[in-house]
Amino acid sequence: MALLARVINLSNVHPDIVERILQEAAEVKNRRCKWLLPIEGIYFNEEEKRITFYMPQKLSLFDLLHESDRPISSEEKKTIATSIAKAMKKLHKFNAAPAHTHLTSKNVLLDPNNF
Repeated sequence: MALLARVINLSNVHPDIVERILQEAAEVKNRRCKWLLPIEGIYFNEEEKRITFYMPQKLSLFDLLHESDRPISSEEKKTIATSIAKAMKKLHKFNAAPAHTHLTSKNVLLDPNNF
């Protein structure tokens, strides 16, 4: 299985928030849900203040919307929006409120086999 390494720079983020993000990522890693992309590994570089998530290779919604010539049907748009809502609902059911705070089309990853 091909893995995507997603690197997030946290150098301007308060250490308490970094810790919370790491805890939530570990919680998501341990819970499987069809609407949440499985996290296969997490690495935090304390010196550089960067976190790396390893997850299955996927296509971002941003790429599909802005960098692909493929049109998206109304039914596909509805499916994508519904899946995002279900994933957010699942995240909010975890023990602590999530610190996702950065829901963008670049962070919505889709199965490229479906597009």
